[in-house]
Amino acid sequence: HPTSGVLPIALGQESSPAAKWLLAQFSARLVEKEYICLCEGSSLGLTGSVGELTLPLLTTTLNGQASRTRVCHALGRRSSTRYRVLMRYLPPSDSTFLALTGDVGELMLMLVKPLTGRTHQIRVHFASVRRPLVGDVTYGASQASLLPSCPRLFL
Repeated sequence: HPTSGVLPIALGQESSPAAKWLLAQFSARLVEKEYICLCEGSSLGLTGSVGELTLPLLTTTLNGQASRTRVCHALGRRSSTRYRVLMRYLPPSDSTFLALTGDVGELMLMLVKPLTGRTHQIRVHFASVRRPLVGDVTYGASQASLLPSCPRLFL
């Protein structure tokens, strides 16, 4: 399934000054990443609320190619994601979310900052606290979604 993001690359040889500089920025954790995402479920607070999800994540490789990440307290690596609620939206009036889950739910536009760089960290963290990202067919809502017609991952 398609995902979105930015891939910074340095042009030239691996030993070029540009490549070494870029590698040094990531190695020293000087690069700050921010994402905008839309998640669904029970409220994470009023607009402007901030929080942090800190859960250990374990990534396993399936059939030599694909990987899957999950919360694993015994074997997972420390991971933290900060978030701020930017906006809150009521679900569409034709949503079947309430009938399927027993929860009214809401949509929350979030500013998200992963403090560690684990595979699928944002998606797994929010899904593990029952606030999956809209359009996430791997970790998110499989049947009961507030926006089931969303054509892609909202990240």
